[in-house]
Amino acid sequence: MGKRLRNFSRASWLLLCLLFVALAAPAQDEVTPQSGDLNSDNEVNIADVNSLIDIILDGGTFSAAADVNRDGEINVADVNAVIGLILDEHVMTFTVGDVSFSMVEVEGGTFQSIHSPQVTLSPFAIGRTEVTQALWVAVMGSNPSSFNGIGRPGGPDCPVEQVSWDDCQEFIAKLNEMTGRTFRLPSEAEWEFAARGGNYSHGYMYAGSNDKDEVAWHRNNSGHRTHPVAELLPNELGLYDMCGNVKEFCLDGFRSDYHDYYYSYYYYNNPLTNPIMPSTDGSRVSCGGYYMTTTVSIGSSAEHSSAASPSKGLRLAMGEPAYDTPLSLSKYEVETNDGLCDEVTIAGGSGLYQVDCDNNEVLTITHQDTTVRLDAVDVGQATITVSDLTTGEQATVAVTANPSEFVMEKFTVGNATFTMIKVDGGTFMMGATPEQEGEATDDERPVHEVTVSSFFIGQTEVTVGMWKAVLGYNPIPYYIPEYVPPLNAAASCVSWDDCQNFIAKLNEMTGRTFRMPTEAEWEFAARGGNRSHGYKYAGSDIIDEVAVFTGYRYPLVRTKAHNELGLYNMSGNVWEWCQDWFGPYGSEALVNPVGPESGTERVIRGGSYYLKDPTYCRVSCRMGADPVPENYSENYPIGLRLVMDVDTSAE
Repeated sequence: MGKRLRNFSRASWLLLCLLFVALAAPAQDEVTPQSGDLNSDNEVNIADVNSLIDIILDGGTFSAAADVNRDGEINVADVNAVIGLILDEHVMTFTVGDVSFSMVEVEGGTFQSIHSPQVTLSPFAIGRTEVTQALWVAVMGSNPSSFNGIGRPGGPDCPVEQVSWDDCQEFIAKLNEMTGRTFRLPSEAEWEFAARGGNYSHGYMYAGSNDKDEVAWHRNNSGHRTHPVAELLPNELGLYDMCGNVKEFCLDGFRSDYHDYYYSYYYYNNPLTNPIMPSTDGSRVSCGGYYMTTTVSIGSSAEHSSAASPSKGLRLAMGEPAYDTPLSLSKYEVETNDGLCDEVTIAGGSGLYQVDCDNNEVLTITHQDTTVRLDAVDVGQATITVSDLTTGEQATVAVTANPSEFVMEKFTVGNATFTMIKVDGGTFMMGATPEQEGEATDDERPVHEVTVSSFFIGQTEVTVGMWKAVLGYNPIPYYIPEYVPPLNAAASCVSWDDCQNFIAKLNEMTGRTFRMPTEAEWEFAARGGNRSHGYKYAGSDIIDEVAVFTGYRYPLVRTKAHNELGLYNMSGNVWEWCQDWFGPYGSEALVNPVGPESGTERVIRGGSYYLKDPTYCRVSCRMGADPVPENYSENYPIGLRLVMDVDTSAE
């Protein structure tokens, strides 16, 4: 089966092989020391391995304890024998049918992971090898693998592949039933800790070596196929093939904003205990690289798809992480209004949650991390069930959606729906009003009186889903599948002219007359119209309550509190185009102003996540942008919000 684990540097190992020191064996004492216990502490452990290496390298005194294999010599074979004794104390072997497999106990510990400077894990056990085709057949009765030895390389000792994350869950459930034990997939943190060698890590780039050819089957040495497990060297814990051969599924979900999430302030600057990333869209992490990639290092091989492929298999884990608190929710009853959102926060448990709703005609849900957003789309009742996928705990939220206090009109185009909210006309002071002072610029002055007529405005920004339903494509550039902008993200990276094309097509499809807001209409609505409380931002003086202004690659709509008119994300998320040309304010009172007759830039309002500065999210802040820039990218986060005149709405 593979070479024994070596808990010292590769340079020392090569030196051992060159020296291969043989010492003559003297007569033994009457009392024979415990074999392998070189430091006489009544334990065989890593300290004894180091002592044995010193004896071999330095020509130290012969002892019976050092001659572990009793061949009269002290050499490399004794080192391997000592390590075997250590491992045997921490290995559990199981048999299903005529197939045996081993689990290695891993001490709990704290380490610096690729995602966090301090991760602490409870003790667990992990498979010495990947699950083989033989074990899969013994449990499931069939072999899904591509490299199965029938007409192509492979066979029963090769890792099983062509399995999905759900297939792995089914396999584990049957294995648990057959053995009476509780196997599971490892968390990503457990996988990384074990791959690094646990508490005995030497800091190798790959699992057991800085030379990937010694420990991993990869593109340059695999022959483009899987290989029998444990043919290469193990790592410091005696684990084989944690890099290469096949990628290994983990418990954790994989998010579209994966790197932003882990490198956010909380995750990168706070210690984590037994972390498990929740899945928001069914994607799952798989680690280790595989036989067709050259990138098989420990810290660079997370993949996101939960689907089956010839590159993916699994490695078993055992042991329940020590969760500090049981599953709980911030609310168990929610009363809201049609067209509005509420929020429930999940706490405790394993961090691996599934959220379900029993009445999608009344409520739609958005689950992200430990937050569940509840969007009431009609009047009625619904129940939300939160399940901990690791512990099996459940908690429920009873939701009642009452009729809206706002006048609304709802539209459906293709698979996308959107809501327009009526804004009653009124008069307000536009510009750098007192709550804006200290941050306002000259472009926001002088403050002047403006009167606007009634209009309808989009409750949210136009979403990616709406844009695709009208124009048939996703407007946000993306270059790798992991980062496809979700349908409920705010559409952005669009020019003013693009938006006019979108509106013209939408009007053709609906028979209605949508348009962009004027700058005055936009600010009146952002301030809360006739219901305004005089906030600095759209709905609050506290930026975090109402605005996404940092940290999100593709910000979703309706993820913060609404303002006084039930409008979401008028502060933050993405900039929003207005109809007006950008120009200076005057001091005279105006009625339904439409801005200058000409200019070089169009007005944008609301700020965005990209600038990471709340100043731009103020309701009076205004900027101009080229309506037809040469290049659109994630550095150009401008979208739009629709407006409709009252006289074009349904009677």
